[in-house]
Amino acid sequence: MSLEKQRGRKLETTETTLGGAFYPFYQWVFGEDSEFVKNVERKLAQARMADNVEMFLSRALAVGLIAGIGLWILGMITGWLFVQTFVDGALLGIQIPESLEALRLLRTPLIVLISGILFGTIGFIIGFGSVVSIPYFRAGGREREINTLMPDGIAFMYALSVGGMNQLEILRAMAKADDTYGELSKEFQSIVLETEYFDTDYRTAVR
Repeated sequence: MSLEKQRGRKLETTETTLGGAFYPFYQWVFGEDSEFVKNVERKLAQARMADNVEMFLSRALAVGLIAGIGLWILGMITGWLFVQTFVDGALLGIQIPESLEALRLLRTPLIVLISGILFGTIGFIIGFGSVVSIPYFRAGGREREINTLMPDGIAFMYALSVGGMNQLEILRAMAKADDTYGELSKEFQSIVLETEYFDTDYRTAVR
């Protein structure tokens, strides 16, 4: 089965989800060769998140739009209250000459519109950014944990090597020690999986 067919089947099973509902919007926003999409897909893999990048970004867009619409409404209400309190109210009481009647008529809708757009943009950025940042934070956490455990892992593998184990046995031992070496062990699990089930040379799998 081709990659495109597999991807299409995954999309069909998620049509009723939030990501599936916003998938057409994802297609409209991001092109097929988007570098941003490729970066997010790479971070999803590094974070070991099973999400499909298309559905993940579709959900992020959905969250961003929902947050944006919510803050857009809040922004318009805030703008209207600002006009009533500070512009037309007793606090400032700004008066516009009759010669600028058109500006006076447009003053309130312009302030309401601008505040709505400003709040809505902020809401979309916060909603979309908070979802997209998840794999970046998780990947960074995994990287820090792996770097911390690497010296202990190397010492463990050296001890096994001195004890007479061959390279493949050492890789399997590291893969099984996930209770001790955590994310480092999971990387070795991927190596073992590739060597045992995909007939890949372990040197190639390590690379």
